[in-house]
Amino acid sequence: MFWTVEGRKYKEDYGDKFYKGIGSGVWLAIVTMTKVGYGDYAPRTPAGRFVMGAWMIISLILATSFVAGIATTLSLTTVQQDKTITSIQHLEGKKVAVPNYKKIMDRVSNVDGTPIAVHSVSEGYEMLLNKKVDALIYDQIPLEYIFQLKDKDEYILSMKKIEPQYYGFIFPIESDLKRKVDLEIIKLQENKEIENIVQDWISRN
Repeated sequence: MFWTVEGRKYKEDYGDKFYKGIGSGVWLAIVTMTKVGYGDYAPRTPAGRFVMGAWMIISLILATSFVAGIATTLSLTTVQQDKTITSIQHLEGKKVAVPNYKKIMDRVSNVDGTPIAVHSVSEGYEMLLNKKVDALIYDQIPLEYIFQLKDKDEYILSMKKIEPQYYGFIFPIESDLKRKVDLEIIKLQENKEIENIVQDWISRN
């Protein structure tokens, strides 16, 4: 537009060819929009000043709207991340369904959360779905199992370990099974078979 109203009158500045004039006009638009202002081009006629003045206002609105859109997106993302509970530090002021286990309840209380004891993972998950609690803490395997079966569009399963627990086998003192079982567990651990067994158990219907 600038080349149409003014560029053709000053061919020595903007070029005598159509594509050169358009290129100069685009360059002038970019320099004006970015507020660089090299001064190599400037409007000389009232019509040219009108076109460039209108472009200055339009580019200012476009630039501020673009920046505001980015800022809004980042703010919403940050707010959404802040609302998502993914670690025990996010439990402050939250109601949390937990197994009836003193250490877990104490951990939640220590971060100013409110632990609510449940007798099963299903009970805790139902409380979560019914908005009676803000989060559910439970053993990893049953939690993964029920999370796989239930509707989970509004929830995230965090794999943060809060209170690791270890299990073992009990044998009579003189039993020869202890060493055999220990060796088999070591073999399964080295071959990563324990992970496969757990995943197979979780994936069963």
